Amino acid sequence: MDWLDAFAQAMILVTSLVSIILIAKKSKWGWVVGLAAQPFWYYTSYVNGQWGVFLNSVMYTFAWAYGAWKWFSEPEGGKAGKRGEKAGAKSGRK
Repeated sequence: MDWLDAFAQAMILVTSLVSIILIAKKSKWGWVVGLAAQPFWYYTSYVNGQWGVFLNSVMYTFAWAYGAWKWFSEPEGGKAGKRGEKAGAKSGRK
């Protein structure tokens, strides 16, 4: 393992842990950190010939990007069910 691969794997460890903790705390920045981890996943999976992991990383990139887009573009950070409707709001039915 060369130093760049070791660095990439260390960054995968750090960014993955931080992203999950931030998402658990309902922080939109968890999605950004998860997205920032993807280049490290690409590099280490390519260098080590792990093509399944590489393909999985492509799919995860779309998932992280979608999560970031939802949390940054919708009111209340993506927590609302419909645009403009507050999370947990009653439907108004009687």
